[in-house]
Amino acid sequence: MQKEVEKELEKFLKGKVKQVYLKLSKDKEVKGFLEQANNLSILRLGYNDHGEVHSKIVALNALKMFDILVKKGFRPTATKEEIGNIEDSKVAILVGAYLHDIG
Repeated sequence: MQKEVEKELEKFLKGKVKQVYLKLSKDKEVKGFLEQANNLSILRLGYNDHGEVHSKIVALNALKMFDILVKKGFRPTATKEEIGNIEDSKVAILVGAYLHDIG
């Protein structure tokens, strides 16, 4: 399943978004935090996967939803306030989605 998620996610990764994703996905500290979040979720709380694969699935779905909203005319705050662009918004979405279980 991880390979399919990564292949689908790759379609949404360009420019800064791809650079940030590669840093997140290779960072040993992030991997350690995700592993601990997974252990806590599964062993203590009885939830299903909340590790690295889950983070990638959430990031993929968040980026998909963002693209749908933009196509429907949504303008993110960064572009409205002229402090960033669509790519900057995608970076923020990626980071928030990828790290959502580790605070």
